[in-house]
Amino acid sequence: MTVDSIALLAGTVFTGMSVLVAVVSYRRAEDRHAFSQFRLSLVELRQAIRELDGLLAEPFFNQVGLAIATELRQLFGAQPSKGEIRAYILDESHHPYIAQAIHAGLQQSPILARCSTIIDVIDRTPYQYQEQLPLVSLVFRSLSIYINQTAHGLLAPGLFNEIIGTPEKFERIAAGRFDTDKVSDAEAFREIGLMLEATQQNLLRQQGQQVYDATKSLIEEVVRIFSRMTDSELRKQSKVQRSQRSGLEAVNHAYAIEDAFEYLKRARLLFDEAAWDRIVESKTIIMQSAHSSEESG
Repeated sequence: MTVDSIALLAGTVFTGMSVLVAVVSYRRAEDRHAFSQFRLSLVELRQAIRELDGLLAEPFFNQVGLAIATELRQLFGAQPSKGEIRAYILDESHHPYIAQAIHAGLQQSPILARCSTIIDVIDRTPYQYQEQLPLVSLVFRSLSIYINQTAHGLLAPGLFNEIIGTPEKFERIAAGRFDTDKVSDAEAFREIGLMLEATQQNLLRQQGQQVYDATKSLIEEVVRIFSRMTDSELRKQSKVQRSQRSGLEAVNHAYAIEDAFEYLKRARLLFDEAAWDRIVESKTIIMQSAHSSEESG
């Protein structure tokens, strides 16, 4: 081999190595950016769930109840008596107008608008890294169902319609509150607002808060583990999770919490005993609070 041939070969090898190094460097830079965004999205998801939890509370319920009551008042001319209000609500021909008052009252709430924005963030976040970390994405997609069910249940117009848009229900609740001598004609709409507020509080107290808290706890366990991983650790996890994709996509239990738990079992070694015990406890609470009636039925 001549000197020129050796020089040409060396140049070719050098060029090839340079290209390879450039490609590897580019991919590593891409990974660094992607993993940085991933960790940031986890923190944002955790913050969104905490903020939504704080918003779905008494001040918001009071605001919405009174706003709907105010819109209901606009359906009348002069100050009506309690009897006139009662008769209006019990007349089914008025229910379209009552539904409009409920909608208008809800739309007046700036807290409701913020809740809707947060719910969009919670819905959107898991899809941002479904290609790189499919297991994490699927866990959050399954768990976000419970966050959204709780929130939507408390924000749904149908919840308020059950009280002032359903004659039988209104009569039953009004008997112990609205119809008493303690409520004057002037206080009638305020009392309706308080009745609506109490409906949200009762729904949250009965099971909504338990489900929300348990789901939040599960999400925070996952965020705690993955947000602290180095780029190297995330790169390894990405490789492992992408190799499991077909198996992950085949998971299809009766309830979303069972799917989430199945995904987490495949990452069991990432959690210490105390963390895993908390995960099992939260899963049990969600099953008992959200699905016990379905199981018994």
